[in-house]
Amino acid sequence: MREMGINVDIIRKCVKDSFMGDTPAQNDNSVFKAASEDWLALGKQLYPQIVINGMTFNGRLTPDNVFEAICASFKVEPR
Repeated sequence: MREMGINVDIIRKCVKDSFMGDTPAQNDNSVFKAASEDWLALGKQLYPQIVINGMTFNGRLTPDNVFEAICASFKVEPR
């Protein structure tokens, strides 16, 4: 990471701060906990998961399919 110019200390602090306690092996991780809650609320427990405008994407996860789903999610109002 250092060779790529990434500040390793910031990454380590972020990881350390994401745990809800001093013992990572025994404490919850706030990032994973939030993701788990989102999965339960959205009805999907698959990873990777894409949510577009509050709707969980169901389909083959390809760039073209996701692009089409994003475009289709915008409601066009008639003039």
